[in-house]
Amino acid sequence: MSSVLRSSDLGSGDGGSRSEAIAALAHPARAAQAKWAKTPVPQRLKVFRRFRRLLAERSQELVATVGAARPGRRASETLAAEILPLAAAGRFLEQEAESLLAPRFEGSSGPSFWLGRVELEVRREPRGLVLLLAPANYPLFLPAVQALQALAAGNAVFWKPGAGGERVAQLAVEMLAEAGLDPHLAVALPEDLESARAALALPPDLTVVTGSLATGRAVLDQLAQGAQNDRGQPSPVILELSGDDISTLGDTAFGVGLCLGTGIARDKSGAETTRVRAHGAS
Repeated sequence: MSSVLRSSDLGSGDGGSRSEAIAALAHPARAAQAKWAKTPVPQRLKVFRRFRRLLAERSQELVATVGAARPGRRASETLAAEILPLAAAGRFLEQEAESLLAPRFEGSSGPSFWLGRVELEVRREPRGLVLLLAPANYPLFLPAVQALQALAAGNAVFWKPGAGGERVAQLAVEMLAEAGLDPHLAVALPEDLESARAALALPPDLTVVTGSLATGRAVLDQLAQGAQNDRGQPSPVILELSGDDISTLGDTAFGVGLCLGTGIARDKSGAETTRVRAHGAS
């Protein structure tokens, strides 16, 4: 069993039923996330180990599914550019996530005589429900790595694939469920724009966008004008647009300092950073 919402289940042109269907998936996802957040990190990572084995066992199926989403791409390219890097990202999390997510003592100091001694400890807390708005060019690797990172940090994930990537997202969440993940923690949404708008309207606790500058602006506009989070602010968003450096509007991604793996170091590549202003955002 896995949580998959298919375009064929909804028909076309019915934004109301689409919004209702996605909102109905959010409640069990948040309930499952609350339980998942209390699960020790080593227990979470057992799912990742099984998922990585499934990547190898079902690699031919994955290659065929990605090939259908990206016609003309050679099987060897899909294996080298999507499946093997995804397995490597999973292995990195298995080895490093527990230490990265562990509370960190920053030391103590006495900034002034009237405050006395101050001790500082950093704790990594999950966001809650993370929405991934995925690109079309790498329909498996880019969003799946983001999904694994969010799940490792104790979040639930809604995965809205890019054009042509709906079956790729469905297969990935099916494999996560087969690996032992609560199916409500990773949900594959339809690939159409209405599903993205409906998911943004929830709102999610964090949105991660990999796409064009126009997509980033549209997402920022909707979040700035939409429902606010429990802090009375627009839902935070991370943007990776058109190959430029990642921009973060809001707080730290996932509550954990894991690299998204999609940014370009400006000082090494010479890439420029595009600045986007959200209307109505403070």
